[in-house]
Amino acid sequence: MKDKLKQHVDILVKSSEPIYFYMDFDGTLTQSYDVLYQPFIPKIAELVESGVGFGVATGRSYIDYKKWLEFIPVNLPHILDDGRVMYDLLDDSLKTFSGLSKAYIHELHKIASSMGFLIVAEDANGYYANGRQAERLFRFSFGYPKEIVSGNILDIENCTSIYLIHKHGKKIDNDDFYNEILFKLNCITGMPIETFIVYDSWIKLRTGDSNKAKGIMQAIKNKYAHYKRLIFIGDNVNDIPAFEYACLSISVDSGVEMARAHADIILTREEITGLLSYLTATKTATCPSIDTVV
Repeated sequence: MKDKLKQHVDILVKSSEPIYFYMDFDGTLTQSYDVLYQPFIPKIAELVESGVGFGVATGRSYIDYKKWLEFIPVNLPHILDDGRVMYDLLDDSLKTFSGLSKAYIHELHKIASSMGFLIVAEDANGYYANGRQAERLFRFSFGYPKEIVSGNILDIENCTSIYLIHKHGKKIDNDDFYNEILFKLNCITGMPIETFIVYDSWIKLRTGDSNKAKGIMQAIKNKYAHYKRLIFIGDNVNDIPAFEYACLSISVDSGVEMARAHADIILTREEITGLLSYLTATKTATCPSIDTVV
């Protein structure tokens, strides 16, 4: 395992071109939900100081992720909502790469209403509910408070996700009902969408033409000339596109089976901490053997 890791890392560090290091958030940078793995933080700060471009790529939306911005030292944009949104900490800007059009939302609203669904729309800034009942059911379905932004869902410019919530709590466990929903939704646009049945009575729709790899590529190309020398660490299925794009892909040993199968290397968090130290050393003073840190 170490020989394979050393081979990959040595190829990257011997070149004079910049290295980019992106890490997934939930399950990778965090050791449990909303608990950062603290040993990573000072090592990331040192890595950034050494000149390696570090960033975070997460499935969370900006509204769910923004509280962590002050704790994570980065010098590359944050990729949010699985590649659909970029947040640049340097100029405090949000950019949507892949969104649902107003025309799509308008048609979706009509069809969903006719089938007994209420709508909550999401953009980079928060959630928009079409009425108090939708807001109440949305909060109830998630089981914890969500920050709802006041406003008309039909006015959203860059919607990244739509939640359909059945107003009578009808369970979406009937194949005929589910297929009817999908058929009507697929008829209103040619835009590829990913459909998730997340709970009994609600569905989440997102644009399907984006992922973490595309988001990272666009973010780095927007700011830098080189973008192919990427190390990426993740733990879940939504990290696989970034694994396939990266020069070196690493799965946390606690990651799901599919993520581990697609990664070049599987490491523990302690070994990842050592890798961060090694990369920092290669960019600064005398470099130790990788065997001493990983």
